[in-house]
Amino acid sequence: MAHCRGLAWLLAGVGALSFAGCADFERNGPPTAPSARPLVGNGGVTALLEEAPFKGHDSGTFEFLQAGCLAGLSPLRTHTTGNATLIGKYSFETQECFDNGALTFSGSFTITAANGDTLFGGYVGSVTGFIDNDTPTYVFTATIENGTGQFAGATGTLSGTGQANLATFEESRTFSGTISRVRRS
Repeated sequence: MAHCRGLAWLLAGVGALSFAGCADFERNGPPTAPSARPLVGNGGVTALLEEAPFKGHDSGTFEFLQAGCLAGLSPLRTHTTGNATLIGKYSFETQECFDNGALTFSGSFTITAANGDTLFGGYVGSVTGFIDNDTPTYVFTATIENGTGQFAGATGTLSGTGQANLATFEESRTFSGTISRVRRS
């Protein structure tokens, strides 16, 4: 059971990286304008480094895998969907490793917007408690390392909380943070 709890925490942490959409005003609050600063142009192209807040939520499922982590760690994968500011509806996939002894986890994520643009990076987290015998809660921090489409060259940080039910293999999470992306004009 401890093995499952650890994996559940890991999954919950990954899900917290999901973004909540502007269409979900009640949950995410009003949209905020990004700030921008000019970058040195190259070949006559003007670019701005745009920094904007992210806030989101998602839910979905997780599964245990047979391989993919160092000895002593439990591999798992998450599959969630949600809404986030700047990106709207998205799918969120992770591959992570959970340490059942320390109740910590780390892994990589890819968030895919409805239009196909992506964000990807890594995260770490830990279990913080249990709601009941089957449902651990967790915290996590994530680093956005790059993306595609409108998020090409994106960077940023996110932090969040979540929970994962080890009996049903369902999880949910929320997050907030900042993303920086290059905007060309």
